[in-house]
Amino acid sequence: MSFNKKRILGWIALTSLLLLPSQSLAAGKTFYVPLSYENGTSPGIYQVDPNTKRTTLIIKDNTYKLAEVKQPVVKLNVNEDNRHYKLGRVTTSKEALENPYEDYTQFTDPMAIGEELLFQKYLGESTHAGSCGGAISAFTLLYKKDTKGKEILLTNDTIANATGDAVQVKDNTIYYTKVNKDFLENYTLHKMDANGNNKIELAKSIDDYILSDTKEIIYLKDNKFYKMDLNGKKTIHLKSIKDHIQGESPCGPANYKFTNSGIYFENADYQTSVYDFATGKMIEVKNSYFNFIENHSKNLQEFAVLDYDGESHALIGASIVDKNGNVVKDLKVPTDAKKVKIDITSGTVSYFVKTAYFENKY
Repeated sequence: MSFNKKRILGWIALTSLLLLPSQSLAAGKTFYVPLSYENGTSPGIYQVDPNTKRTTLIIKDNTYKLAEVKQPVVKLNVNEDNRHYKLGRVTTSKEALENPYEDYTQFTDPMAIGEELLFQKYLGESTHAGSCGGAISAFTLLYKKDTKGKEILLTNDTIANATGDAVQVKDNTIYYTKVNKDFLENYTLHKMDANGNNKIELAKSIDDYILSDTKEIIYLKDNKFYKMDLNGKKTIHLKSIKDHIQGESPCGPANYKFTNSGIYFENADYQTSVYDFATGKMIEVKNSYFNFIENHSKNLQEFAVLDYDGESHALIGASIVDKNGNVVKDLKVPTDAKKVKIDITSGTVSYFVKTAYFENKY
């Protein structure tokens, strides 16, 4: 697997392990994806042409076990409860296939920016042991591979991958969270152009963020949600959802997750609610689909759901459900499919079986 971004142990959503990066897929446009031994191929970043369904190795990688080290790979405020890791020995394909969710890769989170490839290089990670099982933040550097094949470091800032999607792209502009000395919170949100120039600081001391379909930045700070425009202006506190985030605790942030269309919450009774960015409405979604909802329709009537087995991580099913939890449409996706993505706006489901890419209307 790639490094874990935000992982509250015991709360981990399986979809974060098995899905395409949220901004990787665009219908008819070339995109990039990490593939490995479980796909029947060598580890690396692959370019995918959705029109020909052809996959091409762009950056070769390996799989690794982590090695514990005494000091973090970046300067941090740490204590005796923290442990630190970097990439250790290279694993064999047999080892990696025995437990693909324990092996790490060096290159991850590929996405297209114009005609170029944006990707992150893993440096290491640090953990915090807490009452809810602990949390992990990985640290990376951001690179691009240009049209001539040259790999370029875009910024010396260390990326904080305890946020859901630390690096995001909108209109050829790169947004990312820089780690400060508090490695599980208090990140600085920046944006810059595709060449790493014109860097602007947008917000300080944030804990998480998303670029929404409404072309805004939604972010979490001090257990409160805010929105602002893509230039960091016109900040508004989203007061209507203040009662849905859990209180201050190491386990608190695990009760929400961002998607590009809204924020999903799970309360102490395991009931799911969604705040829709476009309308500002909050509704309840029955049957507790919190960990499995991908996105929702504009009218908040239908939700894309991926269901995985909690132990084997195998896909159980893919479906469209209504807000009462009733299945509207059962999507025909093979159980051995990986990196499944349902786009409820375009009505498509895409996935990989080994290295073969499929994209179908439903």
